[in-house]
Amino acid sequence: MMRDAFPKDLAVYAKKEWGKSRSLPALKHVEILLSTCYHASLLREEARPIKFRLLLCDADSLPAAEGPPRGLHRLVFVTHRRFNRNELRRLSPATDFHRALIGVHLNSEKKWEIWGIVHSGILWSEAMNGGAKDPPDLPQVPVVQVSGPSELTLCRGSDIVATLQGGRLSSPSSDVLDSEWLTRLFAEMRTDVLQLHQNARDSAKVTAWAPIAESFVSDLFRGFMKRLIRAMRDTSNGSSILFVPNDRAEEFSIDNKFFNFKYRFTPVATRRRFPSLVVQVLNGLAGLHIGSETSVGWAEYVGAAKKGQLQDLDEALSELAYLIASLTAIDGAVILTRNFELLGFGAETTELSDVKRVARALDAEGEKVRLEATESQGMRHRSVYRLCNAVTSITGLVLSHDGELRFVKHREGRVTYWNELASAAMSF
Repeated sequence: MMRDAFPKDLAVYAKKEWGKSRSLPALKHVEILLSTCYHASLLREEARPIKFRLLLCDADSLPAAEGPPRGLHRLVFVTHRRFNRNELRRLSPATDFHRALIGVHLNSEKKWEIWGIVHSGILWSEAMNGGAKDPPDLPQVPVVQVSGPSELTLCRGSDIVATLQGGRLSSPSSDVLDSEWLTRLFAEMRTDVLQLHQNARDSAKVTAWAPIAESFVSDLFRGFMKRLIRAMRDTSNGSSILFVPNDRAEEFSIDNKFFNFKYRFTPVATRRRFPSLVVQVLNGLAGLHIGSETSVGWAEYVGAAKKGQLQDLDEALSELAYLIASLTAIDGAVILTRNFELLGFGAETTELSDVKRVARALDAEGEKVRLEATESQGMRHRSVYRLCNAVTSITGLVLSHDGELRFVKHREGRVTYWNELASAAMSF
């Protein structure tokens, strides 16, 4: 049986991945830092959970006259504070996880100490959660995010190096949002919206639109999934979404032998708002760069949204994510097709055969797994396991009460689940 991971394991992994850069101190210092953060995460401040971010650098390495939304605003304490879990607990309410970091460095005696506060603004979190934002660049130094009990994420600047969550150590290579199987699952959606965009391009009575980068639809999809996950955490203490095959939309739009609806939507175009918005984004972005022979993609989209040119469409995607997430607040699952057509919500599974064991994926593709018994898992999880076992083409997205999010899919003869990597980094 695989043992649980702890701060020391995160430190060892980080040192290995970091290479020879001096921005990450010696292993013994990293272990002390992460262990202190870990124990601080288990405390509470007046019944509030402890959440904070650390920026590991000297104060004078940051610009002295900058600030949000595009820069970092540093504030240095007259007297530096000792670095310990109680000081982190006391400072956490004043350093909002969304907008600020605690500045930490090794002093001349090679002891960690807190030198002040760095205000970053909120754009970094909106960008991490899939928004078309242009956040300030953090320096390429260690950043530690503590987002809940035993939830630590170590970053190099804005880039995740590894996450420790619930005794599991994960790296970006194991992020299911980057997996090939998830890309294949929604391939038909990408093909459909690209065809609709091509039709609009062919009928455009203007000079040739700019070509769209091959990866852009995937980038939009990934961004929308991040927004949806964030919205689910914001609006619900536990929820589930089921993605059914597009060609079975009619079958799963009515009560069937697998689940019964509380609320169903009329099969009209408004159920298909997501692909409609994506096509509008593609058309709008291509039209903004008329005559260009260079492909346009995510960077140009962020730039256009920043200028207000595509801002309404970007906000529309965010609002749709929150609409879907709000429907998960009702008992039962939200049912979507793989084209994100919204069929209904409050769907309750019928009596299906129980699933005694599931496989927990240890990598993004599920090639390495560990079998687990389901008897100690919640009713919502077991319900999705049963459904994915009975209808192997269904994919589930399940959020537990403690904020853990799982993708569930039948793979190679057994129900498999993936923990979504960035949950710690994106939990607030």
